[in-house]
Amino acid sequence: MATDPFNILVFLVALALAIRAVARLRTGVTGWRASALWFALWTGVGVVALFPALVDLALAMTGWQNRMNIALVAAVVVLFALVSHLAWKIEKLEREDRRNVQALALQDYVTAEAQRESDSSGRPDTSRAPGKGERDDRTGA
Repeated sequence: MATDPFNILVFLVALALAIRAVARLRTGVTGWRASALWFALWTGVGVVALFPALVDLALAMTGWQNRMNIALVAAVVVLFALVSHLAWKIEKLEREDRRNVQALALQDYVTAEAQRESDSSGRPDTSRAPGKGERDDRTGA
């Protein structure tokens, strides 16, 4: 089976995106897992674009009759992998967010306790400005 211009175009786009996945890994934009996933995906797309007979081989191995079945199963597998990866990342961000909130709450508690201890030592509180309708005893106004 001859490779038509559309397959060559798909291969070139897949090659460019596979190179982009490696570049994003090298610059630290993405981690190695995400880069490996995208590299494998685009490499697979490029190989199938260059050698469309591989789809016929996969059809014979699975016993399916239609190329569309292979494409749909591959798309579902890729989407499942992406959704699983995103769910894992969201859970990781939620854990980090919870830790940060807990650390800030503990820091606020320690600061409030230190403020209470300094207030109870007998010194007047000069850090608080008068609120609306309050009289400022420091200036007499």
